[in-house]
Amino acid sequence: MNDEKLRRAMQNCLSGVTFSPMRQQAVLRRVTEKETPRTRRRLSLGLVLAVVLALLMTGGAVAAGLGVFGQLSRQFAGYGLEGELSRLEDVATVVNQQITVDFRQPGASSNASATDYETLLAAFEAQPAGFTLTLHQAYCDGQRLYFSFSIAQDDPVWYRGVGLPTGIDEFTAEYEGETYGGLFGDTRPGMQETITSWLDSHESSWIAYTSAGIGDGADLADGTDMEVVEGDRAFIDQRTSQGYYTVLVPEGYTADTIAFTIHASSGMILYAQDAEGVYLQNFPERRQDLTFTIPVNRDTVSLHGGGHFAQYTASASATISQVTMTGEVTMRVPDEWVATFGMNGDGDPVVDYILWYDLVAGGQQMDNHNAGWYLQPDGSMISIFQFDVPPTDVPLYLRPVYTLSGPHPNEDILLQ
Repeated sequence: MNDEKLRRAMQNCLSGVTFSPMRQQAVLRRVTEKETPRTRRRLSLGLVLAVVLALLMTGGAVAAGLGVFGQLSRQFAGYGLEGELSRLEDVATVVNQQITVDFRQPGASSNASATDYETLLAAFEAQPAGFTLTLHQAYCDGQRLYFSFSIAQDDPVWYRGVGLPTGIDEFTAEYEGETYGGLFGDTRPGMQETITSWLDSHESSWIAYTSAGIGDGADLADGTDMEVVEGDRAFIDQRTSQGYYTVLVPEGYTADTIAFTIHASSGMILYAQDAEGVYLQNFPERRQDLTFTIPVNRDTVSLHGGGHFAQYTASASATISQVTMTGEVTMRVPDEWVATFGMNGDGDPVVDYILWYDLVAGGQQMDNHNAGWYLQPDGSMISIFQFDVPPTDVPLYLRPVYTLSGPHPNEDILLQ
């Protein structure tokens, strides 16, 4: 199976299941990556966000008048992102632009064919799933783009059969010795029950359904990739989902507006099950690109600092926007740090090296909400950080936290 076929299989297989989109993306990157130009470790809140957002989607009514960012800021209280989301509620552009995506093509016919696969393919061509996307809020500071959205999908169209489906010589993926219920977990209300009840009630059978939605994050309208930093989405019911994303704007972006594209797709997925295992089959997707344009707010403050310490040298850069404070520290470190970190990307717990940086603002410690680090090919280490917006009228210091010995105030880096 080639990389693109595997990627498409996993995208469809993971869509709607218990992995958050952030974790889906990580799985896809790890499986399909041929080279690793730099070792990376990010201490992510992704799993926590997935759980909390699911609670939000299934919870009671939210406060009247709040946008999606405001609703999420209340649900994330205590998880480190409530400050960022609350500020986004205040400063983000209210877009509320609604687009109905229709993937139907004139002249498509759903006539029965010789095999199950051909019949299903014709049925999908005649009646692909569509949806309505609402872009609620968006904000860009020139370095990061944030947007919140909701999706109302068409009801899925279901197809069922007894025995393995005909017309498929090789399934997209096969899982020997597994059952659908033991392998997959679709979190959309009613979906898991519908699929498992059919497959488990027959010795050999298949079930297929149509589905449509958007990909993770967004890209620039010219096709330039933008990396997903954080975000998630969850289903309120089988049709309706809501969520948000934060993506990195490419370095050097200087325009006063940003045009970004959200990728929409419609497809069909089939699961089959017999005594030998579970089988997955994807069908060709239909795709559309949805483009939006918002202003860029460059009301930011840039800070720098550095120092020479006993074991290493460091240079730091930081940007404070209306939403958050982000940046990185580049370090030339002992070979022992590089060797232990490079072996597995996690570092060796018996070696005392810098794990992350906290911020000290006017004597008050602020926690790093998105700590992580990179190991560069030249042996330098880059520690990344993200904090709530600090006061700018007090001294700001980055304080290293070591794996074994904890914070080192004597190695504080003054930002100015």
